[in-house]
Amino acid sequence: MSKVGRKSVRAKLEKSIEDGILGRLSLLMIIAYMVCFTLETVPDFAEYIDVIRIIENTFTIIFTAEYVLRITVSKKPIRYCLSFFGLVDFLSTIPAMLVLVGVPNPFGGATVLRILRVLRIFKIFRSKKMNSALQEIGRALADIKNDLVVFGVGVLLMLYLSAVGIYYFEHDAQPESFSSIPAAMWWAVATLTTVGYGDAYPITTGGKVFTGCITLVGVGLVAIPTSLITAAITKQREKRNIRKREKQRDQAQRLED
Repeated sequence: MSKVGRKSVRAKLEKSIEDGILGRLSLLMIIAYMVCFTLETVPDFAEYIDVIRIIENTFTIIFTAEYVLRITVSKKPIRYCLSFFGLVDFLSTIPAMLVLVGVPNPFGGATVLRILRVLRIFKIFRSKKMNSALQEIGRALADIKNDLVVFGVGVLLMLYLSAVGIYYFEHDAQPESFSSIPAAMWWAVATLTTVGYGDAYPITTGGKVFTGCITLVGVGLVAIPTSLITAAITKQREKRNIRKREKQRDQAQRLED
């Protein structure tokens, strides 16, 4: 095969694996692996553990072949290997593949190896549409980063003040549950986020009134960043639609000319 022919094949493979048939097959295999990984933890499937392990090993071989193929067809293989998705591919496949072929586990135990395999989930975000959506969200967050920083500082101050308040209201009545301000932080987090696990709760009148106020504040804390992020994403979509209309108008003008 000529040099031009090899470049053509490489370009087609690169396009296919990035956002073509091979890319969609990779996405389906990731989902299938996630299902397999989940079923392995279900006690009712314990009798099929050997079959599940065989399927997992098969996925490891396939993902390793995909990793090698991506390096082969990439125009800048070193840049790909050092990129986020390149590192995800390496950590989620190569260590498991080495163990599969008989090389001693470099991490000593199977737990770390299995955690690394879970990194394959992040490969879902490699698709062009998913990546484009993430970039849009990233730009939206960048637009309101100052607002988010101010909000984050306010939340931390509110958490601290909530822990201090409930400590002084409840410490004498419940010295075990509210033994210190750091111990009361857990209650503050659960209450401000409106989760309320119920493992620590006020029994004094002052503590109950204080908790009611903090819960109302928590509802507002949830609403503020939601509205900020929603407005920022909407603004980004409006910008994208404007760029799209301008591009279509320019194409129409070129056709008329």
